[in-house]
Amino acid sequence: MQPVTKKWWDDVVALDIAPFYSSESYAADAAADFANKGSWRAKGKRGSLIWGDRVRVLEKKTSKKIARISARGMDWGNAPMWIPLAALGGKPLLELYVIDVGQGDGLLVVTPEGHHLLVDGGNVRKNQTTGKNAADFVDWKFTNDYLSAPDRKDPSKLKITFDAIIATHCDIDHFGGLLDLLDLTDPKNAAELDANKVLSERVYHAGLSWWTKPYVEDGKQKYDRTSRRCEGEALRSPDHDTRECAGGNQEGRIDPRQGYAERELGALHEGGPRRTQARRRVQAGDAPAGVEPDTRLPR
Repeated sequence: MQPVTKKWWDDVVALDIAPFYSSESYAADAAADFANKGSWRAKGKRGSLIWGDRVRVLEKKTSKKIARISARGMDWGNAPMWIPLAALGGKPLLELYVIDVGQGDGLLVVTPEGHHLLVDGGNVRKNQTTGKNAADFVDWKFTNDYLSAPDRKDPSKLKITFDAIIATHCDIDHFGGLLDLLDLTDPKNAAELDANKVLSERVYHAGLSWWTKPYVEDGKQKYDRTSRRCEGEALRSPDHDTRECAGGNQEGRIDPRQGYAERELGALHEGGPRRTQARRRVQAGDAPAGVEPDTRLPR
């Protein structure tokens, strides 16, 4: 399967340490020194890349054995950065980013082929001591780290595309950051992100559904989570198909602002009890055995 994110790199660092330089002449001298002495010169050095870093090659000068590049950590506008070609020619690696989201989890996986998998997003921003979560990290990754300085000014390229998003379970310190990322209709979220579009080929989570028949006990309305009162009941509301809420359109790409029921996830925990009026949202794992497969995504 081809990655949904268009390839953003042209080459890969092949050495443990690969310095880059602020001018063409410095890089050419460094390339000559490395060829003759096997070491890098410090003069004109602006920073270093490491083994496996992916770079965009903006210009090559093979006669001087150097290239002008854009890569991780290069935030100096249009200033050209040069690297000896001897440092390139490697293969992409599996990248695993454990995002600091405080309590909860946030994990970004990037495969050598360029697939992107986001697992959880931490808590919502308003509950974060730093005011940031996984949404901010992946926004920076796609709209800054992956783009050269000129491309960052092109609105058509300011988008985030995932092959899959996974919410491992319905606790707000795991799915909250996903809401901040997906709901760009919220002006506060849109103001925090540079991306103007977020797409995911697949969205997986524990599954959501509704009990449609509450019961009364001791004069109080209650919502049973066991099969004895719900056996045989359809787990759907009159206006929502359960499978659609559990993952959207499984065949086509999902635009979360239109197709993915992130608002349903948000209602699950925000405000306390997991219920709205006469219906109750539950995880698929809470459903009776006889109906549980209807609230899960296909394995």
